Amino acid sequence: MCLVQQATSLVQIQPPLKRLACFAHTLQLCVRDGLKEANMNTALAKISKICSLLHTNTVFKDVFEIRFGPNVTIPQVTSTRWNSTLHCINAFLELDEERVRRVLDDVNQTNLVPSAREYSQLKELSHVLQPFLEATTVVQGDKGVTISAVVPSVVGLYHHLQHLQPVYLDSMVAALRDSLETRFAGILVIAGLLPLIKSEKPLDFHDYIYFIAAVLDPNFHFWWLQKISDNEEETAALKEKVLSELQHFCSTLKKNRPGLLSLPSQPSSTEVVSEGTPPQKKKACVSTSLFAYFKPNTGTSSDSDLTQLDFAAEMQYYSSLVLQSSELSPVNVLRFWGRHRKELRLLSAAALSVFLVPASSAPVEQVFSEGGILMRPHCPRLEANCVEKLVFLKCNLDKFE
Repeated sequence: MCLVQQATSLVQIQPPLKRLACFAHTLQLCVRDGLKEANMNTALAKISKICSLLHTNTVFKDVFEIRFGPNVTIPQVTSTRWNSTLHCINAFLELDEERVRRVLDDVNQTNLVPSAREYSQLKELSHVLQPFLEATTVVQGDKGVTISAVVPSVVGLYHHLQHLQPVYLDSMVAALRDSLETRFAGILVIAGLLPLIKSEKPLDFHDYIYFIAAVLDPNFHFWWLQKISDNEEETAALKEKVLSELQHFCSTLKKNRPGLLSLPSQPSSTEVVSEGTPPQKKKACVSTSLFAYFKPNTGTSSDSDLTQLDFAAEMQYYSSLVLQSSELSPVNVLRFWGRHRKELRLLSAAALSVFLVPASSAPVEQVFSEGGILMRPHCPRLEANCVEKLVFLKCNLDKFE
């Protein structure tokens, strides 16, 4: 049975459903909380006006293209997406300051020239929000595993904010940190970064599925522990707790879904693709990347003689695969588990079950914008199987061209 068929079979027998909040939306709320305290309205207003002129004023656009060329632009800002503001700021900061001044002087808009202080504010804002942009981009993907990036993102962002030394945006950084502690309290409490909070209602994101997913992603495994504490005893205790939850999860699968643990009778299409197509090289993350401290790839190992469903043995073998990494290209998570599911039956079944959960509702929401007017008559009676087919079609549109 191939990996996709196994994934489909999981839908047939489901325990009581539990709702998980959209990570991307919650992260956006955190950023908005921070931007309210940025206190740099003048600088942002100037950038917004320059961008507006570039896209609406033909005279301004002609002068801009004379100075910078026809292939240089500044992306428009979308009010509903904070990351569009950051993209706009980053594009503006890449422009030569002197040429920007000349463009604005040529069109008699010298009042829009940012001051030295405003340039410094914009650069600091970009530095503060860049990791949030990375996390948002990763979890909004619709063609790969996303839930495994939640814990590394939250831990990395919290570490980033804790070690910032802002000059102009200290109130914004404090607001971001407070919002992160409030909205992602569940993850931070489990990680030991916050004390246990007594509350009448459950803490948001207080679920070990996020930690299990991170461990079962060879790109992350336990590397995120580096950003939690330098105390080896504390990180070891958290590691043991996560492994205990993972073992319990595997035991539940073994009891309730034994079909997932059966050995494959023939190589799956996933294995054929992974063996026949060499992994593409990707540029290594820079030191400022949110995920720069994680192991970027997994190596291969000789076949294991694991024949029994032994959690400890499988975990040891899986960890050895992760630690044998020597290259700089990220691993394809689904191909990895498709290739090793024969010797890692317990862990591969757990990975398949967990990775079916998306970190964000964005892929489904994007289906509606992709479908456009054709979907409107179906919206009042949009059933689960219809949404499933639409998501499948959107993710595979390139196959039909």
